Amino acid sequence: MRYHAAFCSGMLAATKATAYGELYDTPHGYPMMTLPARLQWIQGCADRNHDMALNPSIRQPGLMPPHADQAVHGEVLTFPRCAGILQALDDLEDFHPQQTSMYHRVMAPVWREGATSYSIVWLYLVAPSLIQPNWPRMRDWPGVPF
Repeated sequence: MRYHAAFCSGMLAATKATAYGELYDTPHGYPMMTLPARLQWIQGCADRNHDMALNPSIRQPGLMPPHADQAVHGEVLTFPRCAGILQALDDLEDFHPQQTSMYHRVMAPVWREGATSYSIVWLYLVAPSLIQPNWPRMRDWPGVPF
């Protein structure tokens, strides 16, 4: 929430949504999310104009919303199509394409509230190896976007 005003003022919409994954409460004051590799469909790259132009037609027939024990709840934030927002969010999340980064930006499926099928959105994820065993698992973090 502390970065909401700085990064979300140009937001067009916020929609509640659910994704597969694990969400962890870290001692750093922010959550970290992991996602099974099979659902990380496209990795973000340094060419953010390219990434913004992607309109993936990836479809996985039969992919259903996650069960409660596999679900992470958050919000999908919709912005005008502009590579500048990806640059700003990449900087915030300390994502450096083709370099060692704590977070990685990937396209993955989420189910927006009230939708009958999934949408493909950008998520910022960490490698499972970064998760510490004493960090509690969570299912949602108020105000945390995907």
